Amino acid sequence: MDIKKPRFTIGIKLLLLILMVTHIADMKVTTSTESYHYPNPTNEQLMQSLEGFVQYFENNYKSFIFGAYYGLVRCGEYVKATLDDYYRGLSILNVQQLNRIKQIHKRIIDVSKKIQPILAKNSQSYRQLHKLTQTPITVPEGLVSLNFTELHHVVLHDGSPESKNWENISDSYLHMISGSGNYQVCTITNTSWADITNYHTDGYIITHQMLNILTGQQFNCTEKMDKLAKDLGGIKKVTEVLCTQIYNEMQQELKKSLTFVPLQDLFLEQMYTCGAWGGYREFLNMEYLSMFLNWQTTAGCIAAYYGPFVSLHPNMTKDYTEDDSRYLFASDQLLIDKTITGDCDQHTTAIGMSLVAAFLHLGSLKNQPLYLHTPKTSAIPAHNRTYLTFIILGVTIGIIVIIVMLMVFLKVYSRYSLRNKEYAYQKVKNKE
Repeated sequence: MDIKKPRFTIGIKLLLLILMVTHIADMKVTTSTESYHYPNPTNEQLMQSLEGFVQYFENNYKSFIFGAYYGLVRCGEYVKATLDDYYRGLSILNVQQLNRIKQIHKRIIDVSKKIQPILAKNSQSYRQLHKLTQTPITVPEGLVSLNFTELHHVVLHDGSPESKNWENISDSYLHMISGSGNYQVCTITNTSWADITNYHTDGYIITHQMLNILTGQQFNCTEKMDKLAKDLGGIKKVTEVLCTQIYNEMQQELKKSLTFVPLQDLFLEQMYTCGAWGGYREFLNMEYLSMFLNWQTTAGCIAAYYGPFVSLHPNMTKDYTEDDSRYLFASDQLLIDKTITGDCDQHTTAIGMSLVAAFLHLGSLKNQPLYLHTPKTSAIPAHNRTYLTFIILGVTIGIIVIIVMLMVFLKVYSRYSLRNKEYAYQKVKNKE
């Protein structure tokens, strides 16, 4: 029987098995989505992000819509609150950080003064809603836990034909609540209140419902809204129901990943309305912050994002291109499709800017409602992955060499054994 072919076949199969196992192990170690954890941004990173946003506004001050200006003003209020807390002895910031934030605040004020007269002349929205930017909001000095309520079935879906005019309707309610035009401050009709407290909506409809309530609080309408909400358990109960609905929708979209670009803007609006302004800590998750910081471009704005950081478990195995120069906080894992350039989204940028300022404000307080630590991650950096690949390759080659040597030894040993047996048989035969 020819034993060379079976041995050769077994050796080849063993070699292929080792290579396959090595490849799988390498993939598991270097690209597992479960191994990645978003690092907590530092205060330094948040200041750098804000400086990028401000630079974007300074470079494009002639072309902003009212919504972007509104976000810039809100951002300035969070930055001012950060400075005020320092002077009241409530901040952990050092003098160098304080001076940097003072400079950011000054730049926000200066660029706001440039944008305001341009909007006053050219923007109908500004003329209708300018009081929203002239009356400051109450910046939360701490966060409270959301008392989750029962979920309500959604009947009026955002984007449906029935909801087409909701944005204009919502703006008209803001117009009335703020006392613009011929309205008195805190004007709320039966129709507007029924729309604002509708628990069966989603998307931008429900975030704008919360925005109307928060604007009512901004203009000292809380007592009136609380009376109107008596049968609903009070205005606090209404905000808890709305934010429970918003939080549930937010989590459902996160599970599916925010690959649909409009959901990225909605996600930030959900964080802002119920978190940064509403004060519910569940919306100001540090992983959310770390995720959307990756969306900021080197131009300072937020554009349509097509990279891996659109969920809490990024798909690091997807074949993205390696051009990461477009993004401000590009890491070795940030891989972008450079064929899709996209434009800066003013609305998304304005919300993102306000969120970063809110995180910086809360993260700088001594009582630390948020914890901003030095970034840490269990994901393996690119250079370490390279070393690891070489180590695995070296081990694989070593195993192959050992197998080959073993096969050669067995081959030599088998030939030597056969010769001895043949010699012994002949020796006996000669004696006979």
